Amino acid sequence: MAQGDMIWFDQATEDIYSTGDHNFKSSDVWKVKLITDSTGITRDKTNLAPAGFTTASTTGYADQTIAYTGTTRWSEAGNVWTYAAANVTFTQATGSQNVYYAVLYNSSDGTAAANKAVLAVDLGGAVDVSAGDITIKWNSGASAGKLIDISIA
Repeated sequence: MAQGDMIWFDQATEDIYSTGDHNFKSSDVWKVKLITDSTGITRDKTNLAPAGFTTASTTGYADQTIAYTGTTRWSEAGNVWTYAAANVTFTQATGSQNVYYAVLYNSSDGTAAANKAVLAVDLGGAVDVSAGDITIKWNSGASAGKLIDISIA
């Protein structure tokens, strides 16, 4: 894995089809948390509740809520549906702690156990949260701000 690689969890796909979780409604509140687990996160991880990840807990750290421009999150052009989201910035923390991944999870389901992750972003190795701001950019260039593209054939 390399910096910026994204891991979509198999369990998240199963949750979409079997339980209707992760339907990306306009009322959903999506958050990103930084993960201290250095052993690697794989797509077959099944405990996707935030408590299933070892989370940064140093002074000045907090999960970040994804912001949206207006109320339109889904858009369609040429049979491609796009779910757009703003980049997320974690302000420099005052306590030192290394993080390795950023995990995107839906915090709208009421309880911590129900708030499941869908994907992780590899930060490319140890990143100290006290060394400066950490920004997660969902895409760059012409596709900046696109979190998910789905093509309809």
